[in-house]
Amino acid sequence: MSRPTFGLRGRLNDMPADHASRRAALRGLLAERGLDALLVTDLLNIRYLTGFTGSNAALLVATDDDVDESRTLICTDGRYLSQVAEQVPDLRARSGARPPPTS
Repeated sequence: MSRPTFGLRGRLNDMPADHASRRAALRGLLAERGLDALLVTDLLNIRYLTGFTGSNAALLVATDDDVDESRTLICTDGRYLSQVAEQVPDLRARSGARPPPTS
């Protein structure tokens, strides 16, 4: 005998997530507590806040970044730069790789 399914899993996956408003709510909580920023390293929390599904990332959420999120930063290694650009186009992305030296 199989369990009845209610189709929630499919519907939840199809629902658009508003990651920017989740980050805005987090910034509000940080400001209430007098914090300048939060470094998020748990991948489940990073996915909740950004939509990024890779297996290596860190997210720095700046409290005073209300308008354009120019100080909020997602960091990953070079393997995920194209993925993070596709999944999180509204945030700046950085790789752990050092830029080549300039002459």
